[in-house]
Amino acid sequence: MTDGIAVRELEGMPIFTDLLRFGAVRLWMQPEDDVEFHGFPGRTLRSAFGVALRECSCVSGLEHCKECDRRYECAYGAYFKPHRSEREHYLDADELPAGVIVRFPFAGPIRFTPMDYVPMDVVMVGRALTADLAFARAINTMAGRLGIGKKRVRMVQRRLEPLTGRQASYPEPIGWDDLASPEDGNRHMVEVLFLSPVELRQKGEYLSGLDFHDLIWYGTHRIAALIDTHCASMEHKGLPAALRQWRDDLATEARGVRRVAHSFVPESQVYSSSQHSNRAVFPGFTGRAIFQGPMKQFLPILRALTYVHLGRHSTFGWGQIDIRLDLEPG
Repeated sequence: MTDGIAVRELEGMPIFTDLLRFGAVRLWMQPEDDVEFHGFPGRTLRSAFGVALRECSCVSGLEHCKECDRRYECAYGAYFKPHRSEREHYLDADELPAGVIVRFPFAGPIRFTPMDYVPMDVVMVGRALTADLAFARAINTMAGRLGIGKKRVRMVQRRLEPLTGRQASYPEPIGWDDLASPEDGNRHMVEVLFLSPVELRQKGEYLSGLDFHDLIWYGTHRIAALIDTHCASMEHKGLPAALRQWRDDLATEARGVRRVAHSFVPESQVYSSSQHSNRAVFPGFTGRAIFQGPMKQFLPILRALTYVHLGRHSTFGWGQIDIRLDLEPG
């Protein structure tokens, strides 16, 4: 036991990982006019979804959520403004991760005609999964009335494709047990593909690549923050300390895994907002790396990260990774 948090001995994994729940769907939309995404498409899609969700969910009509006494009761709060109980938490209040990731799932193109379908992945974590009616309303409002992009192009929703589970109408949740495989004990090599820019900082410096122990530290840090913020309740006292211990122990064990090949590419994104008249540069990296060593206890973490992403700006689709296991040594 760790401060009241039980440990599952069978697989050597803490039982608090059972708290993790997330689901994902892919939405296909057909634009009524030509549409082009400038910069990073995930930010445009996530911003449009957020605006639509707030419009559909707001119960007070106030300009700022922090002014609303009921901000934790609405669906927008479940996604972006999670409730903070009086217990200790894993992160400070200004560092809380959003409970939704909206991403553009492909490398291109970023220009579409009315003959094309525009894809959008939505990943929901924890309490965000309970806001199914608000999700449907937000998608309809975003695509059909508010429109997407600078030209506010309207779109027709064509289909929803499940990325977790089998239910096509809404993200069906999966958990930690769904991330493990009986074959994991035989895996000793993995290739990690960094598909969209990963932004991570260490001692004030932006990272330009990762060794395996850093990947596991930052990956468990991301998962721990989501568990504590969106999946746990106020009864889970002692959870933050247990999560930190889990993160640090796994990162230490991950030092036994070697990086045998890599190709990291610096990739920064410039973000400008017409609403706020600001411009910022976000440095990150993409690329790939091959790691060799015992993989059994790390593969569920890597599989989870393929959904919930890695590093900062994940809610806009940054930090998307994929993994390949069908590798031959040598």
